[in-house]
Amino acid sequence: MTRLWHVLGVIALASAWLAVGCTSSAPASSSRPAAAVSTTAPAGTAAPTQADGVSSAYAVGAANSASSPTPSASGAVGSTGTSPTSQTGTSGKEFVSAQRVGDLQVKLRITPFPPVNRNASSFEVTLANASGQAVSDAQVTLDLTMPAMPMPPNHPTAQAAGDGRYTASARMLMPGEWWVTVIIRQGDKEQRVTFKGANVP
Repeated sequence: MTRLWHVLGVIALASAWLAVGCTSSAPASSSRPAAAVSTTAPAGTAAPTQADGVSSAYAVGAANSASSPTPSASGAVGSTGTSPTSQTGTSGKEFVSAQRVGDLQVKLRITPFPPVNRNASSFEVTLANASGQAVSDAQVTLDLTMPAMPMPPNHPTAQAAGDGRYTASARMLMPGEWWVTVIIRQGDKEQRVTFKGANVP
């Protein structure tokens, strides 16, 4: 009987020892609570969740980017400027050009242009002041020259035709570029403006 109790005691000690060994060999991490993940988001944005993952973070970034201001078109270069001081053009029937000299707007119209069979063309000069009002008290003379070659004097005097218009007649006999200088006299004041680019074929 004594031997039986001795054997039972040994078995009980062995079982206890095995139980303690299994418990101590378990991973330490299994008994630790999972670290809390902060989901606090900046003010005004939605916090990304585990379900959303990267998509939620990208959505928040896209929303922030969309709220940034865009450049204003009003800062575009050329939004303000001055009007051109000259305009020149030919339509196959006339030559028209406008320039500013001093306080005057001077417009020149040549018809027909190019001249037909080297016949005389009509030169009309229109004068207006800075306010756009017609100037009818001027004396107007033209000086027709060619920059490529010397020409005999060609200085027709324009006659007042009303409403700031002055007309004259002259011939441009040679082919090439002609310059027309308009000479304007008002009392003791004289102003000149030259119109270039009247090309006769």
